Amino acid sequence: MATEVLPDPKWDESSGICLACGYSLAGLMPPVPCPECGHIHTGRQFIVGGVPTARSIMAPWRLAAIVIIAIASMFGPQLLLLIGFRFGSFLVPLIVLALGIAFVVYLVKSAPRSQGGKGLLVFAAGQVTLMPLAGSTGPSSVQGASVRFAGDEAVVLKRLSNVWARVRLVRADGSVTFQAGVRSPIESESELVDAITATIAQARPPATSPPNPAYTGPMTGTNPTMTRTSTTTTTEPRA
Repeated sequence: MATEVLPDPKWDESSGICLACGYSLAGLMPPVPCPECGHIHTGRQFIVGGVPTARSIMAPWRLAAIVIIAIASMFGPQLLLLIGFRFGSFLVPLIVLALGIAFVVYLVKSAPRSQGGKGLLVFAAGQVTLMPLAGSTGPSSVQGASVRFAGDEAVVLKRLSNVWARVRLVRADGSVTFQAGVRSPIESESELVDAITATIAQARPPATSPPNPAYTGPMTGTNPTMTRTSTTTTTEPRA
């Protein structure tokens, strides 16, 4: 099998599918919402070849399952032996063990790490969507997964080589929204950072105009207090 070469970062306007659900958008002029899921198709997107970390694209339930399996692997054998001796039969422990092995096999088969995790990272409309490489066969780790940005992420890029870099999108509280190794030659580094930053900005809620404040005086920031002074004019009688 030939090695698949990841493309260099580039802007693209030819996508004819919804990045959120894969629905065909042929014949629709962007910007337009997807008829199937309502996701806004902007028509212009930034495509980067890369390898996202498993944590960036893995569902929370899968992470929880991995933690539970790791804990069970430490105490499971002793517990199964205890159950077997307690009930005088090892049938139940063997059934539990078989179910556990089947679940682990399911996690491995369905884990988002096939094809080495390589794919296309499509930045558009305030999120990154992970798509398989053109011409790839079989299930892909990056097919259909999307990560929505919060809008306050900062792009942290670390150069690994002349053509590879690590990109981390770090929120203000220090948490990492997305992380991936990307193919990015040195000359395209600034374009990559600017494009991702622009995509993050699209995730921010639109600014709302504050209500018009009450009229203030020309020299003070508070409403002026107008005092009406009554003036009495006294006319002296002429001599």
